[in-house]
Amino acid sequence: MSAAASYKVLVAGATGACGQAIVRELVATPRCEEVIALCRRANVRLPFADAGKVRVIVLEDFGELTLTPAERRSKDCPLWSLSGVGAAVCALGTTMKDAGGSKEVFQRVDHDYICGFVRTALACGARKIALISASGASERSLFFYMRVKGETEKHVHALCAEYGAALHILRPGMLLTPPRTSGASRPAERAAQQLVKTLRLSMGGILAVSVEHVAKTVRMALETAPEELLQRFSSLEEQASQTWVYPSRTIFRIGVEAG
Repeated sequence: MSAAASYKVLVAGATGACGQAIVRELVATPRCEEVIALCRRANVRLPFADAGKVRVIVLEDFGELTLTPAERRSKDCPLWSLSGVGAAVCALGTTMKDAGGSKEVFQRVDHDYICGFVRTALACGARKIALISASGASERSLFFYMRVKGETEKHVHALCAEYGAALHILRPGMLLTPPRTSGASRPAERAAQQLVKTLRLSMGGILAVSVEHVAKTVRMALETAPEELLQRFSSLEEQASQTWVYPSRTIFRIGVEAG
């Protein structure tokens, strides 16, 4: 898929705050022909879902993403026969709290499901992959959360290299979310977000970025030649052949400029 071509995009994690912002941004761009959202339930509410540009594919058990075609239980799921996809965005992710403190559950979601989704998207034809990771991700990290994120990046890079696909890794800091999606039951998190929000402008996005900035960066990554982005944003890193890393400050700058 060339930088100027129109495209269909497959999105995982579309129901979260970041995923909803990404869907909203992609639906609004004329270059995106269709957003295909992979969801666990059919009755989800997505931005602009009634505009005819969003299609929902239901896969109740994301564990099936890690299975071989012969092992898949949902044989009638249209995901397995999907084709003509030009790009894919993975905004899947959980927290240790939501994983019930279980490292095994966290690893399953933030590594196994993500790698399974990317492998499936590549098989569907996607040749541009945008992965929402996290600031500080490193397979050598002493912290479990960051180490899993880093290991996921490494394995997704290997999958993309196998298919000759371009990989855009976004590493945002704290994600600032709209009130309606930030979780009313997390007052401490909301207070932290408010504090970081007041520091964000002076820190140039190092500490935190809004989910809207992430969404705009995803769109720019899918629609703009990497060489042009490298010229415009010096903090963008070319990690390897066809692999680019967007630090939090780069996401902030792109989001502000594209706003």
